[in-house]
Amino acid sequence: MFIKKFKSGDIFLVIIILIAGMYFLFTGNLNRYTDKEIVIRADKKIIKEHFSKKVRKIKVNGARGFSVIEIGSNWVRMSDSDCPNKLCVKQGKIYKVGDSVICLPNKVSITIAGRNKKTEEEVDAVCH
Repeated sequence: MFIKKFKSGDIFLVIIILIAGMYFLFTGNLNRYTDKEIVIRADKKIIKEHFSKKVRKIKVNGARGFSVIEIGSNWVRMSDSDCPNKLCVKQGKIYKVGDSVICLPNKVSITIAGRNKKTEEEVDAVCH
């Protein structure tokens, strides 16, 4: 009964809107950031790293011992740590700008940082 009120043009329009919405949902934020880098804070020291095509491991000294950080082409993760419950290792890989992996007992954190393309190109607002 409800479908009989739709015409073929209405159904076509709904399908086009759904396809466009799905496209912007999945591709809208892919290239929003430039110069992504990895910021590692370990026991009051700051280390900045870049993504690499080869998977590499970095051993960082924390408050309770060592943490091993694994860096890939577009991801980073804590692969091992000397903390008791290993929640930082269980968190897995992070990919997006703003994501973090934090090991509280060992005082080691990993954050992905990047500059927004929009802020580089134009001014959003001016305050006096």
